[in-house]
Amino acid sequence: LSDLLRSHRDAHGKRTTPVGLASSLRLLKELNVPLSSLGTRCYTSLLTCARSPWEGRKINEMRQTAGIRSDEYFWSALVDVYARSGDYRGAEHVLDEMLEESRAEYEDAQHTFRKNDRVGQTKASRPIAIPPLPAYTSFFSACYKLVARTDVHPSVKSDASRRAWSRWKEMRIHSVAPDVMAYGALLRIFAAQGRAEKALDLLDEIMTQMMLPVTASDILDPDGRERLMSLEGEEDGWYDD
Repeated sequence: LSDLLRSHRDAHGKRTTPVGLASSLRLLKELNVPLSSLGTRCYTSLLTCARSPWEGRKINEMRQTAGIRSDEYFWSALVDVYARSGDYRGAEHVLDEMLEESRAEYEDAQHTFRKNDRVGQTKASRPIAIPPLPAYTSFFSACYKLVARTDVHPSVKSDASRRAWSRWKEMRIHSVAPDVMAYGALLRIFAAQGRAEKALDLLDEIMTQMMLPVTASDILDPDGRERLMSLEGEEDGWYDD
């Protein structure tokens, strides 16, 4: 069902103009698929079809009513719904809501486990302690969309930039390693504000954290070339080339 919803999304919409919740629900109705049969992955796929934060919130309410547990992918998709519309305050609220609901779900699952321990129930997974990287990246994108607009008051732009920088520091404190998309989103915020010094500092961090230390001897010396070849394919946070 999850793959079906994603195929419907890709066939009839784009990322900038999703198919919408109504179209997706109509497909499920035509196939006589009850909403009670949907799982977490299906609700995540529905979020990728949402056209607005209202539809994203409605999907979340449907999931909660059905008693379906959430996961990191679901919350990241919900943050992205807000990011597409540039609602950075709503996106930040979802980041906080994610942690609160995850803790509540974990406590409920632990209570159920202790109650049914004798019938072989398994323990629930640990709650989400920190937002995942895709959620942070989507939040940065939401902040950029507002900062880049020309019809927004400078104080609002400054607030969006401040919140993005605060979440960036939070992300680094929790040892969430940024990728190219996260770095790019924050760089765009600094560029839109004309903060060249901050952008240059971030570029220095990118070179320090993500680029492999390659010297002339590594390229010319056979042993050095062999060392570089051995690094290909390792998950070191950068690309092979």
